[in-house]
Amino acid sequence: MCPDVQDDPIFSDGGERAPVILVVEDEVLVRLDIAEYLRGEGYTVLEAASGDEALTVFGAVDEVDLVFSDINMPGALDGKALAIWLSENNPQIPVILTSGIQASLQDAKTACPTIAATFDKPYSQAAVADQIRAQLALSSAARAGGA
Repeated sequence: MCPDVQDDPIFSDGGERAPVILVVEDEVLVRLDIAEYLRGEGYTVLEAASGDEALTVFGAVDEVDLVFSDINMPGALDGKALAIWLSENNPQIPVILTSGIQASLQDAKTACPTIAATFDKPYSQAAVADQIRAQLALSSAARAGGA
């Protein structure tokens, strides 16, 4: 599946760019469901079916504000490896991981302590959106403090 990269930026009320969330999930119905929910919350959402596709998205777009990714996915790059790659290449981008396997979440947090948050599957979409808002606020505050 090709990443859902949108050509036109979506702007929130007031003319500011809506935050861009990259959803990385190999289960298409799960990905579509959370992506649509987040779009309804006002975010620009890009989609990838694997960590490998996520890297393609990073090569195709100028800005991603947060990554929400499953851990267990096919390909060379699973969610844990994607989080590690981001911590080394784009450490300013918060990463939230999800998995139906608790041991995978613990392993990812141990391997990459910069992971912002984790969610067990099945997760509450509202709880994910709340955590995204919180992480974006922290990220924005950090950028403002470092400016």
